[in-house]
Amino acid sequence: MTSSSVPNVQLQQQQQQQQTSISRMESIKRALTTSKKPIRPTIQKAYSVHNPLHISLTDLSSTPMMTSPPPSPMSAVHYHQHIWTIPHQLPELNQIQDSILRHTAVLFMESFIEHDTLQDCYLVTKKSPSSLWNKLKQHISNGDIDHPITKHIIGTSLSNLNYDHPCSHQVQVSLMTSCFSNRAQIPNFLKDCILSMTQKDIRTEGIFRKNGNIRTLKEMCDTIDTQPEKQDWLDFFNQHHIIQLAAFIKKFLRELPEPLLTFKLYKLFILANSDIQHRDNILTYTLCLLPKPNRDTFMLLLALLNWVASHADDNKMDIANLARVITPNILYSTNDQLAPNDTLAEINIISYMIEHYKRFIKNPKLTEYVFSNNIDLTSTKQFNKHFNQLLKIKKEIIFNDLTRLPPSPSISCSK
Repeated sequence: MTSSSVPNVQLQQQQQQQQTSISRMESIKRALTTSKKPIRPTIQKAYSVHNPLHISLTDLSSTPMMTSPPPSPMSAVHYHQHIWTIPHQLPELNQIQDSILRHTAVLFMESFIEHDTLQDCYLVTKKSPSSLWNKLKQHISNGDIDHPITKHIIGTSLSNLNYDHPCSHQVQVSLMTSCFSNRAQIPNFLKDCILSMTQKDIRTEGIFRKNGNIRTLKEMCDTIDTQPEKQDWLDFFNQHHIIQLAAFIKKFLRELPEPLLTFKLYKLFILANSDIQHRDNILTYTLCLLPKPNRDTFMLLLALLNWVASHADDNKMDIANLARVITPNILYSTNDQLAPNDTLAEINIISYMIEHYKRFIKNPKLTEYVFSNNIDLTSTKQFNKHFNQLLKIKKEIIFNDLTRLPPSPSISCSK
């Protein structure tokens, strides 16, 4: 081999190495920029492409629907009105709509509760907006993790029951129709029990006041506990008297790990009794904060009690009597030494909700808008992360348009 051919060989080797390096770099680049799996459309992706919903709960007392979007916050460049069709009644909400509703209710409860009241409600020691509302945010995100899932039915948290098999029966009482929808998270055996009651003599005196047979109650509970997978209980309940069915409902509610209206929201319900001016708003937002199974079950219970009370001339159970016997089973505090006024307030507020049941089962009027703030109200994680920012957005809207949203106590006091 001549000396002149050596440089040529070396040059060829260098060119091959460069081509190999380029080829490897291109492969790495393609690997980094190419997804192995097809991208599926998700809610999160939709919110990243289009700015997320910011929902405003309007005052319940205002009847006209909003036709124009509220003023945009200072940080927003533009906004787009978003049309979103939601069901007319709370039990018909799907999981996404329920999540948005509960997150928004947290923001608007801040409009009616002084910080001192929040400290008292949730035993918060540090008086700052983030910590004051931390308990409410945890209430939404944690659910009922303190009550692990068990194979038993009676005595198990409603959030830990299975709602994958909708009830196959329909009720004839119009007040209860939405509670029998496929989206309502109510135990099927409870639906069938109430359905059986609607088919019996509602004129029977002492419904919910009389206790029924204690041994039979135990046998009924044991039967349901031994068949957790059974979905159709109508024939089972049809074998029992209406007094026995009402007594079973009270026992089921009494055996829950915590009251149907929860310990955490107890003082908010009591607050509604003392604040007559804002009672409907406070009750509406507090009901929105309930876990969906608790809220849906409570709505069905209210419908049942309202229906029973409509026959009070025969069964002698008017709204006041029904509230007196049902309240100790669904609304009570962890404090065993309550003042007499608290007990009276519990009964009064339950009586009020029974009487105005049609008002509280309706979805609050919602106005939805798309803001440039990248906050997903369907995500508890995003809601917690941007909670303080949401409060600022809310306050900016209030300052621009006082008629649209109820002002916070701190804002009203500062003026």
